[in-house]
Amino acid sequence: MQKEEASKLPGKKLLSAAIRSDEDKARFNAILEAEHYLGARQPSGNTVYQAIQDEAGEWVAVALWCGASYRLDPRDTFIGWDMKKREERLGLVVQLARFALVNPKHERNMASQALGCAMRAIGGHYRDAYGYEPALAESFSDPELHAGTVYLATNWEKLGLTKGFTRDYRDYYVPNGRPKVLWAAWLRKDGRQSLTATVLPEKDTPALAPSRMLPFRDEVAESLFGSLLGLGDGRRNNRSVSQAAVLAAHVLAQMCGRTTISEIVRFAQGLTQSQKRLLGFPRCKKNRAICVAPSRKTFDTVVQRLPPSKLSAALDAFFAQSLGGLPETLAVDGKYVRDKVGTLNICDPHGRTLSSTPIKKKGRNRRPRARPSGGSEGSTAPS
Repeated sequence: MQKEEASKLPGKKLLSAAIRSDEDKARFNAILEAEHYLGARQPSGNTVYQAIQDEAGEWVAVALWCGASYRLDPRDTFIGWDMKKREERLGLVVQLARFALVNPKHERNMASQALGCAMRAIGGHYRDAYGYEPALAESFSDPELHAGTVYLATNWEKLGLTKGFTRDYRDYYVPNGRPKVLWAAWLRKDGRQSLTATVLPEKDTPALAPSRMLPFRDEVAESLFGSLLGLGDGRRNNRSVSQAAVLAAHVLAQMCGRTTISEIVRFAQGLTQSQKRLLGFPRCKKNRAICVAPSRKTFDTVVQRLPPSKLSAALDAFFAQSLGGLPETLAVDGKYVRDKVGTLNICDPHGRTLSSTPIKKKGRNRRPRARPSGGSEGSTAPS
């Protein structure tokens, strides 16, 4: 166990330890089964098992910290971030999923002392394990069983009631019929700035997650998929995944800043179920409600076998139809993926591609011609 000394509290000096060994985790879960009304649980996301000890090294309390809930309207309003920042910076929010005292006949104020110790030390535990410190903590209490006194005593804020849903699968929730009280507490003085600032502080970048938001509205993304149909599939067999679906995911990933095949595959895997359906991903045989992202091998095969000129022509037609006239300021941007396929693109100030031409060989490539629609005239400027 990794120990970290907490500040001295009235009555006792408590220490926080991050549990690592399987033996200690088994003891940890046994305490939760015995003393917590919900018992032990399987954590999700970045997790820290925390034991609060007295000066003699005896455990007085345990706390389980894990990944935060994806969407909680009261919490999101309290923070003041938008959907994109929430998706990218959710790792900076941690959930106190379980907290229990080892001895139910504890000393007076032991619960608040132990929780206060845990909150002061959790930042260091996350920094040691994952390279960043959480900015905000969230937790829940059942109003039918607890008044939340320990949260009030340790400066948590009561944000309201949840809607009474439990996460059952990625992007799927089922009603549980028991709304919980939602609590939140800042773990750092600059916590709100890290969650809402235009630029994420460098110290918080290890927690940054790629956004799953698409660069287009749903109807435009669906139109992109349609524009990539009928290009001729060069694969000889195993066409269970539509070539247009693979190409649409590939194009959208690059427009969101993913440049390597690995990043593009992870982008596709991280899309929501509604986005996967929008892009024509195949449905799982065992559960038709779930769409499955193409594998890396599928991405490799499709990119290798499709002539770049065909993809360029299809994208040119799509951009001309969807984006209208060119803006006054443009930038030239080249994309090349693992020496297999490349394009040279003209982008608007928002990073949207307006014209594209294939790259046959790195270096000495001609720039694509920008074709303004309507009466606007465009000018090119190197990026």
